[in-house]
Amino acid sequence: MFNELGRSFLVTILAFLPAWAQTTLQSAFPNRSGLPGTITDTKVQPVGALTPLPSGYTSPDADRRLMAAWALRHLIQNPRPALNYEPVFFIRPMHVPPTPAGHDPIVPGDTDCGMDWEFIFMRDITGSQAGLDVQKGLRKRIVGYVGDDDLAWQTPGVRIEGDVYKGAVVPEEKEAWPWSTSKIIRSLWWKGNPVTNMEPQGKGLPVDFSNLAPVPPLPQD
Repeated sequence: MFNELGRSFLVTILAFLPAWAQTTLQSAFPNRSGLPGTITDTKVQPVGALTPLPSGYTSPDADRRLMAAWALRHLIQNPRPALNYEPVFFIRPMHVPPTPAGHDPIVPGDTDCGMDWEFIFMRDITGSQAGLDVQKGLRKRIVGYVGDDDLAWQTPGVRIEGDVYKGAVVPEEKEAWPWSTSKIIRSLWWKGNPVTNMEPQGKGLPVDFSNLAPVPPLPQD
C-alpha cells in the first residue's frame, strides 16, 4: 500500500518539476537565449578564394531600400499613441505575448530618443512620408523631456535596466541626463533632415513636416 502511494507521489513530483523549473528560470531570466531544441544535419561549406568586389557592386541578396522600408514600418507601428507615443523596448519574440502590456520603464530618454534618429535614417533611405503623425508624436514626446534649464529629465529605468528585468520598481524621481539631452540636441540640429525644419527655441520646439515629397508606399502585410 505504501509503495503504491509513494510511487504515485514520486511520479507526480517528477512530472511537476520540469514545469516548475522552467517557470522559475523564466522569471529569473526573462530573455531567452536563442532558439530551443538542437540543430542537426549541419554541413560545412568550404570558402573559395576571396577577391575584392568591383567598384559600384550591388549585392543581389539584399534590397537596402526594402529593408529600410520594413524598418520604417516597425518604427511607425511600435510607438503607442495612447501612452504619449511611448515605444516598446522589451520585445521577446519567443514569449506570448511578445511584449508586456502598459508602460515600458526602459524606454524614457533612451529608446524613444533613438527611434527619433531612426526615423530620420529610414526616411533618408526610402524617401517615404508614411507615418508622419507617429513620428511627429514621438518628436513631441522627447522634446517634452526638456525642462526650463534646457536639460532632458526622465525616470532612470534604462540606467537600472538589469534591475528592472529582475523586477525592480523604477523610482518616480526624474534625473537630468546628458545622454538624452545630447541625442535631442542632435535630432533638432540634424543637417539635411528632410522631415523637420526647425530652429532651437527652448522647450516646446515647433515641428514642421510640410516639406516632404510623395513617394511609394511601404510594404503591406
